[in-house]
Amino acid sequence: MISDSSLNLNDSKKISKYITYGKYERHNSYDFGSWKRAFFYAKDKGYLDNCEEILFCNDSVIGPIDSLDDFFISKEQENNPPFYGITINSFGYKDIYSTGNSVYSPHIQSYFFTISKEIFTKEFFLNFMKNIKKEDHKIKYIINYEMGLSKLIRDNGYGLKCMFHSRVDK
Repeated sequence: MISDSSLNLNDSKKISKYITYGKYERHNSYDFGSWKRAFFYAKDKGYLDNCEEILFCNDSVIGPIDSLDDFFISKEQENNPPFYGITINSFGYKDIYSTGNSVYSPHIQSYFFTISKEIFTKEFFLNFMKNIKKEDHKIKYIINYEMGLSKLIRDNGYGLKCMFHSRVDK
């Protein structure tokens, strides 16, 4: 578990029995910065060699409150796609740098998703992870990483599948 914030000693002790490694410090790169660090830590230690899938979970998500079974049942019903999330943003974001228009860019929202070995071993994904860096504005994390990951996945021949769909998706 890698977090972009500190963790007090009592909380660290509570979760230590559930994790093999934890690092809780400010790196100012939000979730994707944490995932980059965790991904390469796991890769360097050989943990990904026998791993079939990685679950990425935002470090500010509280939970799970209930079983994750429904998520994985839904994923199985979708034929276990190699990239799968809980929700998709079917619109994009409001472009605050120009005229304030909305930018259409459907993307799996990055607070909770899975990526299979079919993708996480590919060069395009490794390069994406290597190139995650600190940005000067939060919207750039959304554009470059959250939206960027979905675009990269689509550009490499994979679909965007999720548990819950908006009306626009149907």
